[in-house]
Amino acid sequence: MQRRLSVLLLVLALAAGAGLSSAEEPSIREYRVPAGSHPHDVAPAPDGSVWYTAQNAGALGRLDPATGSTRHISLGPGSSPHGVIVGPDGAPWVTDSGRNAIIRVDPSTEKISVHPLPKERGGANLNTAAFDGRGSSGSPAKTASTGDSIRARGGSMSSTLPGAEGLTA
Repeated sequence: MQRRLSVLLLVLALAAGAGLSSAEEPSIREYRVPAGSHPHDVAPAPDGSVWYTAQNAGALGRLDPATGSTRHISLGPGSSPHGVIVGPDGAPWVTDSGRNAIIRVDPSTEKISVHPLPKERGGANLNTAAFDGRGSSGSPAKTASTGDSIRARGGSMSSTLPGAEGLTA
């Protein structure tokens, strides 16, 4: 018998509760995900689905709250995704400490684009990223890096990845 882990999607409850009057109580729903996934972060997608990092599976999960169905997208060998956010381009962006990279997943084709940190910045242990909404960034998380697509200045970084301007990791 296969065990399944459950994910409590508090993000959805909070988002749904934002429009409630003070007399209404938000509801919280629990969804099952494949066993061994070890979900870490969640992010609501523009289409109503929910992205989650399946840390132990090296994948990005997608949950359809209407049906409860899930789907995993492999992020490649050695992947250990930590955080997921949805960028201004509508795509999920994943911080992946196993690959020492930031990974963008095309929500339509599920094609992954891997943006590795430079080798001299190995073991950066990226956490959850954030977009600042202004096209600039400052890093509240752990190590950022320098390179062709990501520049670091002291404790902050800026991104020149298309669609990821203002990404902080």
